[in-house]
Amino acid sequence: MSGTYKEKMRIFIDFCLKNIEKYNIDQREFYYIWRYIVIELGEIIRICNADDVLRNSCKEIDLSYLHTIVNRLLYAQYSSISNEEIIALLQKLCKCIKDSWIGIERKLEIC
Repeated sequence: MSGTYKEKMRIFIDFCLKNIEKYNIDQREFYYIWRYIVIELGEIIRICNADDVLRNSCKEIDLSYLHTIVNRLLYAQYSSISNEEIIALLQKLCKCIKDSWIGIERKLEIC
């Protein structure tokens, strides 16, 4: 997917917030989509050094846990992460990013 990190994150967050309840992760086609979104969001946060913004505004998200999950997914350790963990993480992360958008947007613009 080409585009800026800001554009990518906006697309993933919008999709996540609109569809997380609609598209069941237990269906094979959505199993991979939700995992891909976790990877993309985690990597954008890491690459753009947005951890500090999220750490300050989203106390309920353990960023080291997020990065551990992303690494497991990148190394194809899919079965080590339950569907429930993925959805719970995305529900918190997508809402947090939306609520913290101004601070995150600044990080993404200079990335």
